Amino acid sequence: MPSLETFRPLPKAEPKQKKSRQKEDEPLVAPDILSWKTAEYDFREKGADWYWVIVIIAGALIIASFFLRNFLFGVLVFFGTFALMMQGSRRPRTITVRLAGDGIHVDDRLFPYDTLESFWIFYEPGRHKELSILSRHTILGNIKIPLGTTHPGEVRDFLKRFVQEKRQEESFTSIVADWIGL
Repeated sequence: MPSLETFRPLPKAEPKQKKSRQKEDEPLVAPDILSWKTAEYDFREKGADWYWVIVIIAGALIIASFFLRNFLFGVLVFFGTFALMMQGSRRPRTITVRLAGDGIHVDDRLFPYDTLESFWIFYEPGRHKELSILSRHTILGNIKIPLGTTHPGEVRDFLKRFVQEKRQEESFTSIVADWIGL
């Protein structure tokens, strides 16, 4: 029986250099990649009335928590109101979304296709275009990605090669967030 010393790894083949017509400063575009830049979420400008309504509702809940002697609920409402007002005033950042052969890239984060259960595109012409992805991971749950100016049909055709398309309903939290203007 031969010993392990007699087996040597094969030398690695040097990749052949092909002459490319592409200039060095041009981005590399592969045919199996679809990408776009978009705002992280749809932002709606909020006036002083929005903030006053939030404060009045929170104040009523805090007063009710004192009458019910549930001080922890009052503290929770206070901090929740603060977080809601901060989120409401935060402007979205611009993100880069890339659909590639290995998964969905959102900026530097990768969502591999084997960790995704299904997708659905919510599309209301002139108002709402959003890719909704259901993850197999319980913590991630539902991932929402705005489509920006990208045509929903292109995204759908691309993703159908890797992930099952399955109708999804808008979640309760999405409906409430839309209703209050987040």
